[in-house]
Amino acid sequence: MIASARQAAGDFWADVRASTISACRSMAEQLALIAKGFALGEFTEQDVKADIEAVRKQLIASLAATIMKIEGLAARIINSALTAVRDAINNALGFELIA
Repeated sequence: MIASARQAAGDFWADVRASTISACRSMAEQLALIAKGFALGEFTEQDVKADIEAVRKQLIASLAATIMKIEGLAARIINSALTAVRDAINNALGFELIA
């Protein structure tokens, strides 16, 4: 059952992890550019507030996407584990008790 769940997760977890790390790095780089621009006098306080609000909204969207991916991954793992249990029961009985 555990092996089946691991196989179902497969590369999907690596994709979730990589995309989340990439999104976080991108937002950190954006914040660094905003701070640098403000320090150099290229951005006004109003510009900075607007840019930070945009990054905040991007973070919320990124977190929502990550949560959806993790929920999908959890569903894959659970379905795989249940399939393994069903198959084990049916094989032990010698007939299809659970469809």
